[in-house]
Amino acid sequence: MRTRLSICAAKHRYPTANDAHLAAAAATIALRPYRCDRCGAFYLTSRTKGKRVPRPDVARSTPSSRRKPGPRSVKSIVPTPHGIPASAGTTLPPPL
Repeated sequence: MRTRLSICAAKHRYPTANDAHLAAAAATIALRPYRCDRCGAFYLTSRTKGKRVPRPDVARSTPSSRRKPGPRSVKSIVPTPHGIPASAGTTLPPPL
């Protein structure tokens, strides 16, 4: 069911998304801004049911930086001076 236009008149509206974000950040409770599909203005809500809550910007990182460095599970191939690949960690014959 869509919101009636008269409901929009009773709410505190923000003209831009930036204004709504600033008001949400200054609030003492967790609020998120949303755009009304009826009037196009921005409002704040505390409802999260059925919504994906974004992670805070501080904790955001790229997937590769979240991995811990460690030993590889697959042996890497090391080229030899003879042109024959050898597994890492094996001893090589002396060059000819």
